[in-house]
Amino acid sequence: MIVATHSVHNDEPHIHPRARGLGPSKWLIRVYATDGKEKWQQDIRHNHRCHLYDLLPIAAQTANDTLAELDWVVTDAGFQVIRLR
Repeated sequence: MIVATHSVHNDEPHIHPRARGLGPSKWLIRVYATDGKEKWQQDIRHNHRCHLYDLLPIAAQTANDTLAELDWVVTDAGFQVIRLR
């Protein structure tokens, strides 16, 4: 289940309404970037149980670090946080 998404076009991450009350879980962070022609994607599995609000700053920092590493003119970039079972 995708519980949160963020794009460089938005100020704050969008959190799914049902995800606000979730307890500690394992998560997958999917970071992406595109320049309109090429797409880059990386999946980061977070195996330690934690709350979503603890993970969002890590996901945002990972996305920012990725943008700094890519030498592209990025048209869209961001991340998705997926709850694992």
